[in-house]
Amino acid sequence: TNISSISFTDSEDNFTLDNGVYSGVTVMPEGETTMTKTIVVDTENDNATVTVEKLTAKGEAVEDKGIKRLSTQVELILTKGTNNFRITVTPEDRNTSPKVYNLSIAVAGEPESFASDDWATIAASVRNNNTSKYKVGDTKSITLGNDLGTHTLRIANKTTCTIAQTSETACGFVIEFADIISSQVFSNGTSNNGTNVGGYPGTKVMYSYVTETVYNALPSDLKAVLLNTTVVSSHGSDTSNPNNSEIDANNNFITRNQKIYLLDQQEVFGDNNQYNTAASTTRQLDYYSVNNTNDARIKQYLGNNFAWWLRTARSNFDTLFYAISNSGTNNGGSFPNNNSFGVSPAFRIG
Repeated sequence: TNISSISFTDSEDNFTLDNGVYSGVTVMPEGETTMTKTIVVDTENDNATVTVEKLTAKGEAVEDKGIKRLSTQVELILTKGTNNFRITVTPEDRNTSPKVYNLSIAVAGEPESFASDDWATIAASVRNNNTSKYKVGDTKSITLGNDLGTHTLRIANKTTCTIAQTSETACGFVIEFADIISSQVFSNGTSNNGTNVGGYPGTKVMYSYVTETVYNALPSDLKAVLLNTTVVSSHGSDTSNPNNSEIDANNNFITRNQKIYLLDQQEVFGDNNQYNTAASTTRQLDYYSVNNTNDARIKQYLGNNFAWWLRTARSNFDTLFYAISNSGTNNGGSFPNNNSFGVSPAFRIG
Protein backbone atom coordinates (compact mmCIF):
# COMPACT_ATOMS: atom_id res chain seq x y z
CA THR A 1 0.00 0.00 0.00
CA ASN A 2 2.99 2.33 -0.25
CA ILE A 3 3.19 4.88 -3.06
CA SER A 4 6.51 4.64 -4.87
CA SER A 5 6.05 7.71 -7.10
CA ILE A 6 3.57 10.23 -8.50
CA SER A 7 4.12 12.12 -11.75
CA PHE A 8 2.34 13.88 -14.61
CA THR A 9 2.07 11.89 -17.85
CA ASP A 10 3.58 14.85 -19.74
CA SER A 11 6.47 15.34 -17.32
CA GLU A 12 9.25 13.10 -16.05
CA ASP A 13 9.46 14.99 -12.77
CA ASN A 14 8.20 13.16 -9.73
CA PHE A 15 6.30 14.98 -7.03
CA THR A 16 8.32 16.01 -3.99
CA LEU A 17 7.42 14.58 -0.57
CA ASP A 18 7.62 16.91 2.42
CA ASN A 19 6.06 16.43 5.86
CA GLY A 20 3.78 13.70 4.51
CA VAL A 21 2.48 15.77 1.58
CA TYR A 22 3.26 15.04 -2.07
CA SER A 23 3.61 18.38 -3.88
CA GLY A 24 3.68 19.23 -7.58
CA VAL A 25 3.65 22.43 -9.64
CA THR A 26 2.26 23.04 -13.13
CA VAL A 27 1.43 26.09 -15.24
CA MET A 28 -2.04 27.11 -16.43
CA PRO A 29 -2.24 27.74 -20.20
CA GLU A 30 -2.55 31.45 -20.91
CA GLY A 31 -6.15 32.63 -21.05
CA GLU A 32 -7.55 29.48 -19.40
CA THR A 33 -9.16 29.14 -15.97
CA THR A 34 -9.14 25.33 -15.67
CA MET A 35 -6.95 22.56 -17.01
CA THR A 36 -6.85 18.77 -17.09
CA LYS A 37 -3.72 16.91 -16.06
CA THR A 38 -3.22 13.16 -15.99
CA ILE A 39 -1.24 11.88 -13.05
CA VAL A 40 0.43 8.50 -12.70
CA VAL A 41 0.40 6.87 -9.26
CA ASP A 42 2.79 3.96 -8.90
CA THR A 43 2.46 1.76 -5.85
CA GLU A 44 4.64 -1.00 -4.44
CA ASN A 45 1.67 -3.35 -4.73
CA ASP A 46 0.67 -3.86 -8.37
CA ASN A 47 -2.73 -5.17 -7.29
CA ALA A 48 -3.67 -2.18 -5.15
CA THR A 49 -6.65 0.04 -5.89
CA VAL A 50 -6.07 3.80 -5.74
CA THR A 51 -8.77 6.38 -5.04
CA VAL A 52 -8.14 10.11 -5.55
CA GLU A 53 -10.50 12.60 -3.88
CA LYS A 54 -10.39 16.34 -4.48
CA LEU A 55 -10.78 18.33 -1.25
CA THR A 56 -12.31 21.67 -0.36
CA ALA A 57 -10.42 24.25 1.71
CA LYS A 58 -12.01 22.61 4.78
CA GLY A 59 -10.69 19.19 3.78
CA GLU A 60 -14.03 17.80 2.64
CA ALA A 61 -14.12 15.51 -0.41
CA VAL A 62 -15.94 17.04 -3.40
CA GLU A 63 -14.94 14.56 -6.08
CA ASP A 64 -13.45 11.09 -6.21
CA LYS A 65 -11.85 9.18 -9.03
CA GLY A 66 -10.83 5.57 -8.73
CA ILE A 67 -7.76 4.16 -10.42
CA LYS A 68 -8.66 0.64 -11.44
CA ARG A 69 -6.35 -2.27 -10.77
CA LEU A 70 -3.59 -2.52 -13.39
CA SER A 71 -4.30 1.08 -14.43
CA THR A 72 -2.27 3.81 -12.72
CA GLN A 73 -3.51 6.93 -14.52
CA VAL A 74 -6.30 9.32 -13.65
CA GLU A 75 -7.34 12.71 -15.06
CA LEU A 76 -7.77 15.58 -12.63
CA ILE A 77 -9.41 18.97 -13.21
CA LEU A 78 -7.19 21.72 -11.81
CA THR A 79 -7.81 25.41 -11.15
CA LYS A 80 -5.30 28.23 -10.56
CA GLY A 81 -3.78 28.16 -7.10
CA THR A 82 -3.43 25.18 -4.79
CA ASN A 83 -5.46 22.04 -5.51
CA ASN A 84 -5.58 19.53 -2.64
CA PHE A 85 -6.34 15.83 -2.97
CA ARG A 86 -6.49 12.75 -0.76
CA ILE A 87 -5.12 9.47 -2.14
CA THR A 88 -6.18 6.17 -0.59
CA VAL A 89 -4.33 2.97 -1.52
CA THR A 90 -6.20 -0.26 -0.74
CA PRO A 91 -4.55 -3.70 -1.15
CA GLU A 92 -6.38 -6.48 -2.95
CA ASP A 93 -6.15 -8.98 -0.10
CA ARG A 94 -7.85 -6.60 2.37
CA ASN A 95 -5.63 -7.95 5.15
CA THR A 96 -3.54 -4.79 5.20
CA SER A 97 -5.15 -1.50 6.21
CA PRO A 98 -5.48 1.14 3.47
CA LYS A 99 -2.97 3.98 3.51
CA VAL A 100 -4.00 7.60 3.06
CA TYR A 101 -1.76 10.23 1.45
CA ASN A 102 -2.11 13.98 0.88
CA LEU A 103 -1.45 15.43 -2.57
CA SER A 104 -1.06 19.15 -3.33
CA ILE A 105 -0.85 20.44 -6.92
CA ALA A 106 -0.07 24.14 -7.32
CA VAL A 107 -1.18 25.67 -10.63
CA ALA A 108 0.69 28.80 -11.70
CA GLY A 109 -0.74 31.59 -13.83
CA GLU A 110 0.72 34.69 -15.52
CA PRO A 111 2.64 36.98 -13.11
CA GLU A 112 0.92 40.15 -11.93
CA SER A 113 2.63 41.30 -8.72
CA PHE A 114 4.72 39.81 -5.91
CA ALA A 115 2.15 40.93 -3.34
CA SER A 116 -0.83 39.23 -5.01
CA ASP A 117 0.58 36.23 -6.91
CA ASP A 118 0.48 32.75 -5.38
CA TRP A 119 3.75 30.93 -4.77
CA ALA A 120 3.28 28.57 -7.70
CA THR A 121 3.02 31.54 -10.09
CA ILE A 122 6.02 33.29 -8.55
CA ALA A 123 8.19 30.15 -8.72
CA ALA A 124 7.18 29.36 -12.30
CA SER A 125 7.93 32.95 -13.32
CA VAL A 126 11.39 32.70 -11.74
CA ARG A 127 12.12 29.41 -13.53
CA ASN A 128 11.00 30.91 -16.85
CA ASN A 129 13.00 34.12 -16.30
CA ASN A 130 9.75 36.05 -16.43
CA THR A 131 10.19 38.29 -13.39
CA SER A 132 9.77 41.79 -14.81
CA LYS A 133 6.64 42.23 -12.65
CA TYR A 134 8.70 41.52 -9.52
CA LYS A 135 11.06 44.27 -8.29
CA VAL A 136 13.76 44.10 -5.63
CA GLY A 137 12.19 45.56 -2.48
CA ASP A 138 8.65 44.38 -3.29
CA THR A 139 6.89 42.95 -0.23
CA LYS A 140 4.33 40.28 0.54
CA SER A 141 2.48 39.29 3.71
CA ILE A 142 2.77 35.76 5.07
CA THR A 143 1.17 33.95 8.01
CA LEU A 144 3.30 31.35 9.75
CA GLY A 145 2.07 28.32 11.66
CA ASN A 146 3.06 27.35 15.22
CA ASP A 147 1.74 30.71 16.48
CA LEU A 148 4.63 32.60 14.89
CA GLY A 149 2.27 35.23 13.52
CA THR A 150 1.94 37.29 10.34
CA HIS A 151 5.07 38.82 8.85
CA THR A 152 6.37 40.69 5.80
CA LEU A 153 8.58 39.12 3.15
CA ARG A 154 10.76 41.16 0.78
CA ILE A 155 12.49 40.41 -2.52
CA ALA A 156 16.14 40.84 -1.58
CA ASN A 157 17.89 39.69 -4.75
CA LYS A 158 17.43 38.79 -8.42
CA THR A 159 21.07 38.73 -9.60
CA THR A 160 22.92 35.49 -10.28
CA CYS A 161 26.31 34.70 -8.72
CA THR A 162 29.78 34.20 -10.13
CA ILE A 163 31.65 30.88 -9.99
CA ALA A 164 33.81 32.24 -7.15
CA GLN A 165 30.78 32.68 -4.90
CA THR A 166 30.42 29.16 -3.52
CA SER A 167 27.65 30.04 -1.08
CA GLU A 168 24.35 30.15 -2.99
CA THR A 169 22.66 32.26 -0.34
CA ALA A 170 22.77 35.48 -2.41
CA CYS A 171 22.28 33.85 -5.81
CA GLY A 172 19.18 34.30 -7.93
CA PHE A 173 15.72 35.03 -6.54
CA VAL A 174 16.24 35.50 -2.80
CA ILE A 175 13.46 36.44 -0.40
CA GLU A 176 14.12 37.62 3.14
CA PHE A 177 11.89 38.45 6.08
CA ALA A 178 11.63 42.24 6.19
CA ASP A 179 10.76 42.04 9.88
CA ILE A 180 11.67 39.78 12.80
CA ILE A 181 9.90 36.50 13.54
CA SER A 182 10.99 36.06 17.15
CA SER A 183 13.77 36.80 19.62
CA GLN A 184 16.25 33.99 20.36
CA VAL A 185 19.70 33.38 21.83
CA PHE A 186 22.31 31.58 19.74
CA SER A 187 23.03 29.38 22.78
CA ASN A 188 26.38 27.85 21.88
CA GLY A 189 27.58 26.23 25.09
CA THR A 190 26.66 26.97 28.69
CA SER A 191 29.12 29.64 29.90
CA ASN A 192 28.16 33.31 30.15
CA ASN A 193 29.90 34.07 26.89
CA GLY A 194 28.99 30.87 25.05
CA THR A 195 31.08 29.84 22.05
CA ASN A 196 31.08 30.16 18.27
CA VAL A 197 33.07 26.94 17.83
CA GLY A 198 31.42 25.02 15.00
CA GLY A 199 29.99 28.25 13.57
CA TYR A 200 26.33 28.71 12.75
CA PRO A 201 25.72 25.01 11.89
CA GLY A 202 27.12 24.02 15.28
CA THR A 203 24.80 26.17 17.37
CA LYS A 204 22.71 24.31 19.90
CA VAL A 205 19.61 26.49 19.44
CA MET A 206 19.73 28.82 16.44
CA TYR A 207 20.49 26.41 13.59
CA SER A 208 17.72 23.97 14.49
CA TYR A 209 15.31 26.82 15.25
CA VAL A 210 15.73 28.25 11.74
CA THR A 211 15.93 24.99 9.77
CA GLU A 212 13.22 23.15 11.69
CA THR A 213 10.89 25.41 13.70
CA VAL A 214 10.69 28.31 11.23
CA TYR A 215 10.80 26.05 8.17
CA ASN A 216 7.98 23.85 9.45
CA ALA A 217 5.89 26.96 10.12
CA LEU A 218 6.01 28.06 6.46
CA PRO A 219 2.85 27.47 4.38
CA SER A 220 2.93 24.19 2.44
CA ASP A 221 2.54 25.94 -0.94
CA LEU A 222 5.65 28.01 -0.21
CA LYS A 223 7.67 25.02 1.00
CA ALA A 224 6.83 23.25 -2.26
CA VAL A 225 8.80 25.81 -4.31
CA LEU A 226 11.84 26.40 -2.08
CA LEU A 227 15.21 25.68 -3.66
CA ASN A 228 17.93 23.59 -2.04
CA THR A 229 20.72 26.01 -1.17
CA THR A 230 24.40 25.51 -0.33
CA VAL A 231 25.19 27.68 2.70
CA VAL A 232 28.79 28.62 3.60
CA SER A 233 29.28 29.96 7.13
CA SER A 234 32.36 31.53 8.71
CA HIS A 235 34.37 30.30 11.69
CA GLY A 236 35.67 31.94 14.86
CA SER A 237 39.22 31.90 16.21
CA ASP A 238 38.80 28.21 17.08
CA THR A 239 38.57 26.36 13.75
CA SER A 240 37.79 22.94 15.18
CA ASN A 241 34.73 21.24 13.82
CA PRO A 242 32.92 19.35 16.58
CA ASN A 243 30.02 18.36 14.33
CA ASN A 244 32.30 16.87 11.68
CA SER A 245 30.44 18.81 9.00
CA GLU A 246 31.87 19.66 5.60
CA ILE A 247 34.47 22.46 5.52
CA ASP A 248 36.23 24.37 2.73
CA ALA A 249 39.91 25.26 2.31
CA ASN A 250 39.51 28.20 4.72
CA ASN A 251 37.81 26.10 7.40
CA ASN A 252 34.41 27.63 6.67
CA PHE A 253 31.43 25.38 7.29
CA ILE A 254 29.41 24.09 4.31
CA THR A 255 25.84 22.89 4.72
CA ARG A 256 24.03 21.72 1.60
CA ASN A 257 20.38 21.31 0.64
CA GLN A 258 19.25 24.04 3.02
CA LYS A 259 15.74 25.43 2.51
CA ILE A 260 16.07 28.45 4.81
CA TYR A 261 19.05 30.21 6.41
CA LEU A 262 20.28 33.28 8.26
CA LEU A 263 22.00 35.98 6.23
CA ASP A 264 25.77 36.58 6.25
CA GLN A 265 27.46 39.85 7.24
CA GLN A 266 28.78 40.24 3.67
CA GLU A 267 25.28 39.81 2.20
CA VAL A 268 24.01 42.78 4.21
CA PHE A 269 27.03 45.14 4.32
CA GLY A 270 29.18 44.07 1.34
CA ASP A 271 32.30 45.36 3.07
CA ASN A 272 34.58 42.28 2.94
CA ASN A 273 35.02 42.44 6.71
CA GLN A 274 38.41 41.05 7.70
CA TYR A 275 36.83 39.13 10.58
CA ASN A 276 34.36 37.32 8.31
CA THR A 277 36.26 34.34 6.90
CA ALA A 278 33.40 33.51 4.49
CA ALA A 279 33.06 37.00 3.00
CA SER A 280 34.61 35.97 -0.33
CA THR A 281 32.18 33.05 -0.71
CA THR A 282 29.12 35.27 -1.10
CA ARG A 283 28.05 38.74 -2.27
CA GLN A 284 25.95 41.68 -1.14
CA LEU A 285 22.27 41.20 -1.86
CA ASP A 286 20.73 43.51 -4.46
CA TYR A 287 18.42 45.15 -1.90
CA TYR A 288 21.28 46.18 0.38
CA SER A 289 23.52 47.14 -2.53
CA VAL A 290 20.92 49.65 -3.74
CA ASN A 291 19.88 50.67 -0.22
CA ASN A 292 23.28 50.68 1.52
CA THR A 293 22.18 52.71 4.55
CA ASN A 294 21.63 51.99 8.22
CA ASP A 295 17.92 52.77 7.88
CA ALA A 296 17.52 50.08 5.20
CA ARG A 297 19.02 47.50 7.56
CA ILE A 298 16.64 48.24 10.45
CA LYS A 299 14.05 45.57 11.18
CA GLN A 300 11.24 45.60 13.71
CA TYR A 301 9.96 43.14 16.27
CA LEU A 302 6.55 43.73 17.87
CA GLY A 303 6.51 47.25 16.44
CA ASN A 304 9.93 48.32 17.73
CA ASN A 305 13.36 48.53 16.10
CA PHE A 306 15.24 45.43 17.19
CA ALA A 307 18.69 43.88 16.69
CA TRP A 308 18.77 40.77 14.50
CA TRP A 309 21.24 37.90 14.15
CA LEU A 310 23.49 37.00 11.22
CA ARG A 311 25.09 33.57 10.70
CA THR A 312 28.59 35.09 10.72
CA ALA A 313 31.02 34.07 13.46
CA ARG A 314 33.68 36.66 14.28
CA SER A 315 37.09 35.16 13.50
CA ASN A 316 39.14 36.99 16.16
CA PHE A 317 36.98 35.63 19.00
CA ASP A 318 35.73 32.18 19.93
CA THR A 319 32.50 33.53 21.42
CA LEU A 320 30.99 36.13 19.11
CA PHE A 321 28.50 36.14 16.22
CA TYR A 322 27.64 39.25 14.22
CA ALA A 323 24.26 40.92 14.44
CA ILE A 324 22.60 44.05 13.06
CA SER A 325 21.89 46.58 15.80
CA ASN A 326 18.49 48.19 16.32
CA SER A 327 19.85 51.28 14.53
CA GLY A 328 21.04 49.26 11.50
CA THR A 329 24.76 49.32 12.31
CA ASN A 330 27.23 46.44 12.33
CA ASN A 331 27.36 44.75 15.74
CA GLY A 332 30.24 42.31 16.16
CA GLY A 333 30.39 42.26 19.95
CA SER A 334 27.34 40.23 20.89
CA PHE A 335 27.75 37.22 23.12
CA PRO A 336 25.68 34.34 21.73
CA ASN A 337 24.33 33.22 25.10
CA ASN A 338 23.47 36.38 26.99
CA ASN A 339 21.86 38.35 24.15
CA SER A 340 18.47 37.51 22.72
CA PHE A 341 18.25 39.07 19.25
CA GLY A 342 15.85 38.78 16.35
CA VAL A 343 15.51 35.89 13.91
CA SER A 344 15.01 37.08 10.33
CA PRO A 345 15.99 34.40 7.79
CA ALA A 346 15.97 34.17 3.99
CA PHE A 347 15.34 31.54 1.33
CA ARG A 348 15.39 31.03 -2.44
CA ILE A 349 12.54 29.92 -4.66
CA GLY A 350 12.34 28.68 -8.23
